[in-house]
Amino acid sequence: MKTQMYHSSHRNLDRHRSMAAIAQAPQAPYAFEERAMEFTQSALLSLLLFWTLQTTGAWIQWRQYRHTLGQATRRWSDGYLGMGRAQPRFGFGVIALLEVSPDLQVRRLQIMSGITVFARFKTLDAVQNWPLSKLGTHYAPGPKDTRLARAVRQAIAQIEAVRARR
Repeated sequence: MKTQMYHSSHRNLDRHRSMAAIAQAPQAPYAFEERAMEFTQSALLSLLLFWTLQTTGAWIQWRQYRHTLGQATRRWSDGYLGMGRAQPRFGFGVIALLEVSPDLQVRRLQIMSGITVFARFKTLDAVQNWPLSKLGTHYAPGPKDTRLARAVRQAIAQIEAVRARR
């Protein structure tokens, strides 16, 4: 009787071990899938966070641009206003806002470059009261053509196109 109980308890123990092994076997792929799902969720949340930050930064920069453009149009009732933009494939772009009097004297040249959220327009006082032709020759294409020079040339071309239509 004791031997029969001993064998039956061993059978039960073996049965429990095999059932435990069967129960644990399918858990290995599920654990991997759960980790993969958690990683995917984390990656999507990170993407959403970065996209939200980028969109917010672009909105802040757009407000700053519109504010500066509105000030420039209210400041002078005469003259010309030109805007130029130079955007490289990689790196920071440059926006140039050029205000010119009717007799083609530079009233103000403002430049924006840098990271979206932190970029503000800065006035280049050195070119104030220059003739537009002198500004054009100063920022003429050359071997070391900069983004600033391309943006200023684009603003000058815009002003000259408006003048030609009048």
